[in-house]
Amino acid sequence: MVLCVWQLGNFIHYMATFVSGFVVGFTAVWQLALVTLAVVPLIAVIGGIHTITLAKLSSKSQDALSQA
Repeated sequence: MVLCVWQLGNFIHYMATFVSGFVVGFTAVWQLALVTLAVVPLIAVIGGIHTITLAKLSSKSQDALSQA
């Protein structure tokens, strides 16, 4: 339960940072912020693939360690 609350707090913190960064970016240099916004989905997909790959490798590592 504590870990879940900690993760929720981090999620809210990172989302607030993300949104406020784009608000500042759009008010300062909107063209650059628009280009950055177009790249965000690509970064999210790559991050998701990376997370899935690391989870699989971690599982394999734990299985090998438990058999040793």
